Amino acid sequence: MKKCSLLLLLFFVPISLLIAQDFSNRGKDFWLAYPAHIDGTNSRMALYISATENTTGQIELDGKTIPFTVTANQATTIQIPPTFYLVYNAQADGINAAKGIHITSLKPIVVYSHILNAARSGSTLVFPTNVLGKEYIALSFTQYVQNFNNTNQPGRSQITVVATEDNTTVEFNLKANSYSAPARVAGEAYTISLNKGDVYQVQSLYDLTGSSIRSISTTGSTCKPIA
Repeated sequence: MKKCSLLLLLFFVPISLLIAQDFSNRGKDFWLAYPAHIDGTNSRMALYISATENTTGQIELDGKTIPFTVTANQATTIQIPPTFYLVYNAQADGINAAKGIHITSLKPIVVYSHILNAARSGSTLVFPTNVLGKEYIALSFTQYVQNFNNTNQPGRSQITVVATEDNTTVEFNLKANSYSAPARVAGEAYTISLNKGDVYQVQSLYDLTGSSIRSISTTGSTCKPIA
C-alpha cells in the first residue's frame, strides 16, 4: 500500500506554469455532495453557476438529469430540494451509494454550492475535478446546539467525501472518536472503498480539525482524486 500525496506549491511556481496546468476554479467537470445539516431535509441546496461565455451543461443526481444554460457574466441558479432529489446524506458513519452530484458543461464554468434554512446558511466554492487533491486535512470547529431552555449541547462535526472514480480507497485518521457505535477511534486509521459517485460521511461530537483524509493505492488500483 502506497501513500499518495499532492504537493501544491502555488507560491513558488511561475505564473506561466500555473496557467499551463490550469489550477483554476473554472472547469467543465465537478463533483459535490449534499452533506448532513441540522435541519435535515427541511434544508435546501442551491447551486450558482456562472461563466465568461454562454454555455450549457447538465447536473446528474439521483438517477435524474437537470439541464442548464448559462448566459455570460450572469449567474444561473439551480435548486436541489432534498425531498425530490434523494441525494441528502444523513449517515453518521456510512456510504450513500451513487448519491454524489455530478456537474458537466461544454465550456468552463464556476460553481458555488449553498445550503440554507431559516437563519442558518453555509456555502462553498466547488473545485473542478481536474484540480481535486488526493490528500486533505479537515478544518472544523467545536459546535453547539442551543436548546429552547438556552442550554448548549454538542453539535456534530463531520467529514463528507465523494469519489470521482471507481475503485477508490480512502484512508481516514480522525482526531476525535466518531459519533457512531461502535466508534471510529481517534488516531486509528481505517479505510473505506468507494466507486464513482459514492458518498462517505463520518460525524463526531467533537472537533475533527486535523483529521487526515487521503486516497491510497491498493493492488491493481492507483490513487484517485476525491472531493
